[in-house]
Amino acid sequence: MEKIPFGVSSRAAILIGRENIANTKGAIIELVKNCYDADSPLCLIFIDNKYSKVKSVLSISEMEFLVSKGISKEFFDFLYFKDNDFLTLKKMSEPQESDLEKIDEYGLFKQTLVTYQAELQKLTSIYIVDAGEGMTQDVVKEKWMIIGTDNKVYNFKSSKNRIKSGAKGIGRFALDKLGSNCTMLSVSSGIIDTTNNGVVWKVNWKDFEESNKVINEINAEIETISSIDLLSSLIELFPDFDILHYLEKLKGIEFQKFEAGLLKEGELKFRDNANILKSGTCFKIHNLHDNWNDLNVEQLFNDLEILVPPREVEDFSIFLFSSLYSNKYGEVLTSISDDFDYKLVAKVDESQEVDLTIYREEFDAEIIPNDFFDLEDVKFSEFANKTNFLKKIYNKKYKLANFIPGLENPEILSKIGAFDFIFYFMKKAPSSNEKTQYFYKDFESSTRKQWLDKFSGIKIYRDNFRVRPYGEVKDPAFDWLGLGPRKSSSPAAASRFGGYKVQADQVSGVINISRMSNFEFNDKSSREGLQETETFKVFRNIILNMISKFEDDRSFIMSQLKYYDDIKYGPSRDLEKAKKLAESILKGEKEKKKEEKSQNEDNAKQYHTAEDYERIRLENIALAQYAKSKEEEAEKLSDEQKLLRGLASSGILSASLGHHLSKIRDNLFERHQTLTKMLSFKINEETFKDVPEFMNPFIYLNEMKEDDKKIVEWLGFSLGFTRKDKRKRKLFILDQYLVQLKNNWKNTLYDRSINLIIKCPEKIKLRAFEIDFDSIFINLLTNSIDAFGLPSQNNNAREIQIECLQEANGIVIYYKDNGPGLSKDIIEPNKIFEPLFTTKKDHSSGDDTGT
Repeated sequence: MEKIPFGVSSRAAILIGRENIANTKGAIIELVKNCYDADSPLCLIFIDNKYSKVKSVLSISEMEFLVSKGISKEFFDFLYFKDNDFLTLKKMSEPQESDLEKIDEYGLFKQTLVTYQAELQKLTSIYIVDAGEGMTQDVVKEKWMIIGTDNKVYNFKSSKNRIKSGAKGIGRFALDKLGSNCTMLSVSSGIIDTTNNGVVWKVNWKDFEESNKVINEINAEIETISSIDLLSSLIELFPDFDILHYLEKLKGIEFQKFEAGLLKEGELKFRDNANILKSGTCFKIHNLHDNWNDLNVEQLFNDLEILVPPREVEDFSIFLFSSLYSNKYGEVLTSISDDFDYKLVAKVDESQEVDLTIYREEFDAEIIPNDFFDLEDVKFSEFANKTNFLKKIYNKKYKLANFIPGLENPEILSKIGAFDFIFYFMKKAPSSNEKTQYFYKDFESSTRKQWLDKFSGIKIYRDNFRVRPYGEVKDPAFDWLGLGPRKSSSPAAASRFGGYKVQADQVSGVINISRMSNFEFNDKSSREGLQETETFKVFRNIILNMISKFEDDRSFIMSQLKYYDDIKYGPSRDLEKAKKLAESILKGEKEKKKEEKSQNEDNAKQYHTAEDYERIRLENIALAQYAKSKEEEAEKLSDEQKLLRGLASSGILSASLGHHLSKIRDNLFERHQTLTKMLSFKINEETFKDVPEFMNPFIYLNEMKEDDKKIVEWLGFSLGFTRKDKRKRKLFILDQYLVQLKNNWKNTLYDRSINLIIKCPEKIKLRAFEIDFDSIFINLLTNSIDAFGLPSQNNNAREIQIECLQEANGIVIYYKDNGPGLSKDIIEPNKIFEPLFTTKKDHSSGDDTGT
């Protein structure tokens, strides 16, 4: 049998590079990562875009320079007029429609201007320089030229112990995303022989567009050169790139840091040009695909600011310069904000121990009255008692499993290695009333808003480089954690303890992972994000549950501050509002009196004496106080209504579907029997005794019978639950209700080998809504059934007990089962009673499936 090799079209390179990397900014970021992987102390990006826009005034020497670069002199003769030693761009206003001659002239001028601008853009180039280990000719041939090389997969640590950010071996195709032509100069640090220690490599990416060619028919050019160091060769090979000028800028930036006390004498890296660029690599990319005007350069600079985590990476600096505005850009510095309300820091080690610390800066603890800390819930709180509150920081140890209770597949959790998570919360502009009520610290809201506009979002960094596009402002992946929908489903204010969720635009955060400890987190082939594996989905849910620790803390404190404010200042505040309301009404009454007086003097005297006004005033005070209490009650009910509305929708859907299916419910009892009878007229069941089960129709019919029984049972629940008589308060005999409950669940419990034991004295009566009891017991029974199905369940006989007792002050119902109990990952048992808390998870992703 003949064996034939695969062939790869030359166009594959275009798919890998130009069409696979999302945008040009992403392409440059890939090349910056290569600088880091090469152990360089710096990455210098120079955008030579001086002629990216048409200048209105040109010197004669500039014109001559442009002509020497291939720009036709005819452009200058046609578009400019000479003014001494300068050329000034002509200005043409759009002519009237009737002036046909001028219309043609104007059209020609505009078309020529567009063509001229396109020619100028061809002069723009991008230079990317590092001072790393460089490459030899052999390295270029055997690694750089191999698509998808696995060099960084196995050699994932650099000589300086940096974890290399690349692994797929396709980052070099980022060059194709930027421009058609690339020249690379590289001088290796490991070469002893200085006769041929430099490499020049050139490629024209348009060669890959030729049809009917396979990739090994496309060639790059390579030659070795004699080089003292990278700097001298760079000056010789790229004379248009004034590298010495920009190295002087680096010195200036460092000197300013030194003068400001941010650097010590021994930390100055850029004093000696030759030593900076002794070895390393320089790329020149030209015939660019995009117009690198200043707007694009500014966007690149902003992207680079969030490329590395918001902390100092001491051994790697990024610089960006532009020839269009030579003084506008410089060192790319990451942004660290000390202006936060809350900071959460979670450090997860290799054994999945979690060290979680919360920093509170939102409240001015010094002005909170001492009697606030005497509130019972505050006094006995582990983290909010006076001693800990004044520290503004608390720390607690957890297991990683505590953040994903109920996960059915612990093997997935074991694939998550060490990582760090830093989370910031910053509210925007509170009202003056809120500031007083919650003792907020002062902050500059406009400055905070500007910072959040630029740096908000939870970002992922791997080995000191950002994984785009998570948390990227104005990108669909900005809210990749789903904080927005999470807030919509639980819109309670922070002062309502138990349901508060944070908004996506009020947070910023950094997740630091490493290739060494999180092997499961692999890039998508597009280099945009991580593969959406089940492990990554579990990881996302862990991060959300870490954020909930902050939410619980803030919500508890704010609910206690509101409670304190209500009991201390609420009555006087309500009285003051009532007085103002009464005065307003009284003023209206006086105005009314004047009108009535003019109409009927006697009636005014009769109905508007001083005693009447005092009576009205007191009545209105009482009215205002009553209205205030009702307003607060309505607000609480509104919060509950929003929560319950969503839960009710699923019940309504089930009920409406049940009503629809009730028409065929009776058929479900009989269709198995009818089909079996019809088949037996033609086929004897014994005929199938020697065939595989999957080919036996009678086995399928028996399975159908069991399924039909379950559907009938479900329909009974659904239709019974929504009966109108259950929604009326009536005399309720408890033991009869529980016996009927047991009958309704008989088949479900029997199928799962669960014994339901009811101990209830006869004739315990009460007036109640039957639907309320249904809600309680349906939840309890379904939870028990689910718990019996968990892997941790022991082999004891499954049993549920319901016991009722008549006591002096009421009726007590005890419900218990002998299942596995609460998940061992729940360390705060009362958490289960909070709205929307559930341990029912998707077995693989950890997403909530319960309500």
